[in-house]
Order: sequence, then structure tokens, then C-alpha cells
Amino acid sequence: MRQLANPSFLWIFIVLAVAIWFVFRRCQGDGAVYPPTGHLPRIPRSFRHFVADTTRIASITGIALLIVALARPQTRDTRIEEKQEAIAIQMVVDVSGSMAGLDLAAPETLRDGEFRTRLDVVKDAFSEFVRRRPHDAIGLITFGGYAVSRVPLTFDHDLLQHIINDVEIPGSEYDREGHLRRPEEQMTAIGDALALACARLENTDIASRIVVFLSDGESNFGIIDPDDAIRLADSMGIRVYTIAAGSEEMVPFLSHDPRGRPMIQRVFVGLDTDLLQRMAHTTGGRYFHVDDAAGMELALAAIDDMETTVTDQQIVEHTSEKQHWPLTLGLLLLIGAISIRCGVEGKLI
Repeated sequence: MRQLANPSFLWIFIVLAVAIWFVFRRCQGDGAVYPPTGHLPRIPRSFRHFVADTTRIASITGIALLIVALARPQTRDTRIEEKQEAIAIQMVVDVSGSMAGLDLAAPETLRDGEFRTRLDVVKDAFSEFVRRRPHDAIGLITFGGYAVSRVPLTFDHDLLQHIINDVEIPGSEYDREGHLRRPEEQMTAIGDALALACARLENTDIASRIVVFLSDGESNFGIIDPDDAIRLADSMGIRVYTIAAGSEEMVPFLSHDPRGRPMIQRVFVGLDTDLLQRMAHTTGGRYFHVDDAAGMELALAAIDDMETTVTDQQIVEHTSEKQHWPLTLGLLLLIGAISIRCGVEGKLI
């Protein structure tokens, strides 16, 4: 940005304009008006006249440039430097069979035949949560009977959003006798999932580390005891924010009758709120219980408010003085004009 440090010096231009008027007025010779002189042959301008006019113009231009130099033209560059202290966030999402429940979606969606599962609602809310955290490193773990790291801690949130959208509940495949082929995929290994989240946060250089842990069931599978995982998180200084998703009543699920037509079947799903509360309180986090989409959004918004990214903003200004250009050029013009004027006519003006 161009600016003048001392713009008040520009008022001198008024004095210069008055001085120019007096100089040129004095240069006009006095004489009688004699009309017939128009018929006389034009006398060519002499070299002295040319030097006089040129040096006057050069002198005026030099003085004007000196006035501009007194006003101190500058250029100023303003730059904002931001230093942001990121937070390492490990999102842990339950994808066990109970996440197929339809109780988090609005009741009217069931009447309209739009079946949105718990997982659908959670994915939408978590995507919005990621969108609000552009400067943080975020990873994703999903778990049922096994905990799987879907995305390590990353600042590539476009990739993370893509993976979140692709998360699905493992399908239920049955053998000829009607038994589940992989029943463990429908189980809930809370201890394993929390321990894996701690492992993913262990080697990061980011000081502030948290886990956002969402589950809708009871811990009924896995190798690591949930309480051991809680103690591990606490010893590492990792805050765990837990979200218990779903009601503790009969939960509607989408099923099909013998003719393959969709129908709603209600099933009881256990929810271990005590474990999730203990997980949050022991590690210095906070517990939320949500039973609809609005509650899910409010819970994640509360976590977003509590875990703010620290931003150190510094405004850096660099000012470059430019008055040497008009000063140098003005002095050269003025000195040159005076020197030539004195050399040719022996006078300054």
C-alpha cells in the first residue's frame, strides 16, 4: 500500500504555485500594443530563449519533486502470521449390529419410509464436526467385535470425510443352519477400541490429545478390559469425551417379512452408560447421552466449544521509504537547471 508519512508538506504546493505566477508574470515584458506588428516576419526563438524556458520548467519540476520528498512517500506491506496449536483428535465410532437401530432419526422419517440408522445420523454429525476443525489432526477408528484404524491422524480432511461416508455396519451372513458366520462383528469391544485410540495418539508430537468415543451398546467382546484401557488413557493424559447413542427402551430395527417386504421390528438393546460415564470422568472428559439427531449435533458442538484450537495471530508490518527517488531526481533537475541558467545567462531565474 502506498502512503505519505508527512502529507501536510503538500501545502507547500500552494506557495510554489504563487511563486510560479509571479515569476512568469515578471518575465512578460511591458510594451505598447502595435497591431501592424502582426504583419512582420516571425523572428525565430534563440537558443537563450529555449534555455530559459527549459531551465524554468526543470527548476519548477525539481522543486515539486523536493516537496514530494518532504512528504515522505512510502510503501507499507502488512502481513498476518498465524501460529496455530493443533489438537490431535481420535474419533472412535461403534459399528456393531445395534447401530442399525432407527431411533436417532426423526419419527416422521419412519412414516415416510426413509430408514436412517443410528450410524447414518452419527456419520452426518461427525462429518460436520470434522468440517468445523480445519486446523486439527483427526483420525478415525471403528469397532464392533474388532477395532480397526480407518484413518490415522491426518490433516487431509477431504480424505477423512470420504472414509467417514463409506463406513458401514458389517453385513450379517448366515450359514445353512441359520447361524451367523462371523458373530464377533456384531459384538462390542469397547476396551480394544479405546486402547487402539490411545496407541494412535501415543506417538504424535501434538501436545493436546483427545478421544471422541461413541457407542450404543455394552462391552461384550475383546481382549482388553475397558477399565484397563481407561487407566491407560488417564496415564497418557488423554481426555475422553464419550457419547452414549440411543434410547434404553425397545429400539426399532428394519426387518423383512417372509415375502421380503420391509417391516419394523422392535428389539431391546443394552446400553452401558456407567462405563461410558466412568471413561469420561476418569480422564477429565465429559459424558453425553443423546437419543436423537439434534442431541448428537449438540453434543459434538459442546465438544467443539470445549476443545478450541489455540491461534497466535501476529500482524507484521514492513514499511519501505521511497522519498529518495523524488529527492534525488528533484536535486538533479534543480542543480542542473541552476547550473545551465548561470552558465548561459549569468542569472538564476
